[in-house]
Amino acid sequence: MPPTIPTPQRDGVCWPTAQQESLLHAALDAGQDALSAWRAWSASVAIETLDPGSQGILSLAYANLRRLEANDALLTKCKGLYRLTWYENQRRKHTLGQIATALQDAGVPVLVLKGMALIVHYYRDYGRRPMHDVDLLTPTEDAPRVLALLGARGWAPPARIPDPLPRPVYDMRHSLGLTGAAGASLDLHWHVLRQCCAPGDDAAFWEAAVPLNLNGIPARSLCPADQVLHICVHGIAWNPVPSFRWIADAVTVLRATGETFDWPRLVAQTRQRRLAPWVLSALEYLNRAFDVTVPGDVLETLHAIPLSRADLLEFDAYTRPPTLLRDLTRYWFLYRRMTPAPRPPWGFPRFLKYSWFLRRTSQMPPYVARHVAKRVRAHLERRSSRAK
Repeated sequence: MPPTIPTPQRDGVCWPTAQQESLLHAALDAGQDALSAWRAWSASVAIETLDPGSQGILSLAYANLRRLEANDALLTKCKGLYRLTWYENQRRKHTLGQIATALQDAGVPVLVLKGMALIVHYYRDYGRRPMHDVDLLTPTEDAPRVLALLGARGWAPPARIPDPLPRPVYDMRHSLGLTGAAGASLDLHWHVLRQCCAPGDDAAFWEAAVPLNLNGIPARSLCPADQVLHICVHGIAWNPVPSFRWIADAVTVLRATGETFDWPRLVAQTRQRRLAPWVLSALEYLNRAFDVTVPGDVLETLHAIPLSRADLLEFDAYTRPPTLLRDLTRYWFLYRRMTPAPRPPWGFPRFLKYSWFLRRTSQMPPYVARHVAKRVRAHLERRSSRAK
């Protein structure tokens, strides 16, 4: 019997509670079904103590329900949130357009990831989908030059990050967060996925990329199948602040593309990148909980992909509450993915050093000590919160 994919822990992960699922149905369903879901959800919550994951769905729920002329006090509050989301996303679009123009003028191709690409291609309404930052992918070989160009425009990484980054970092990390003027946030990627940072891992993404227009500024984004792959892998992960926005994103892409969606590509990419536990878990949930029809042969093919115990241990390390052992397990599997055997004994410590943005190996013990202390504090805070 093949090994069973472990179910990600619900507390703090990516699956919604029954109450949160009602809000998703209010945001994604049509007609009376959406209205009924909204009424059931709004009668069971206090807006003042609403969890962050649900807050991120309210503007989408408002945009869906306003067409039904559903009027109540809570929905009126959501109208202000929708307008704020629209305004902030317009600012982010303007910022992203400036960055894309500067990089392309310097001969660097750009590919827009996550929220902005989803808004332009699928949501088609800047008020529906909140974002905290903008995400941009550049080729790995251009990343050092891109960081220098962005630095000249006022974008800076956190203070502890070495400047310039050691060259091995680009082979061991997939992105770096930058802060610009007035607190604007940019996540610069040189790889699409954290699990796929080996040489050549991004070639297929670039080759299948589709045009994206940022108010007249040409760029590219992932094709629909790669977009869903990215949504599933990024979404199925434990997070101290549960975010189930990935569900709305995936449903929106799949409904927008309909029968044209390239299921064979999604299966092929999943198999090639050894990401079946993530994609299968996500698709089975969407197929069960929402009006998203995943072809039966797709699920059968994904189920038939051989999985080792190591594959399942890796998935488990991403989808359960973090501990030092699980963190190191996750890093070990990242190291295995990008380092062919035989692996030298010093290879993993070196990988950790660059993954943690450290300059010297001697910095590792105090870094681990701070990391453990942070995890202990977070664990105690979660226990205290549950006790209340």
